[in-house]
Amino acid sequence: MAVQVKRSGTEEAAIRRDLGLPPQPKSSANDSSTGAAAAKSRLRVTQVREAIGSKPKHRGTLRALGLGRIGRTSVLPDRPEIRGMIARVNSLVEVHSVKVHSVEDHSATEDAGEVQSHEPRAK
Repeated sequence: MAVQVKRSGTEEAAIRRDLGLPPQPKSSANDSSTGAAAAKSRLRVTQVREAIGSKPKHRGTLRALGLGRIGRTSVLPDRPEIRGMIARVNSLVEVHSVKVHSVEDHSATEDAGEVQSHEPRAK
């Protein structure tokens, strides 16, 4: 069992240098110092084909993506695990990239110049 120890940046740089490793890049995916100022990329996934006749794993993947019926749309973070799920069911869905202007407020998204609101459908 490996134990991770928190080190300051200079200590880690010294260890990497001693081991002959290249220096670590300045920007990190886990760095949350950018906060709400940076626009986060998200994916708008819409189901365009029915899952009838598809494998059970594909149907489960659609449910995990928040889909299940033709025309349903989910806005999801652009992360490798989400992209992998989309790759599994790429024949059943349509994907568009969306920019979110604020981390706290996901209600205003921009996609090709149009602003969408996440209001529930009228029944």
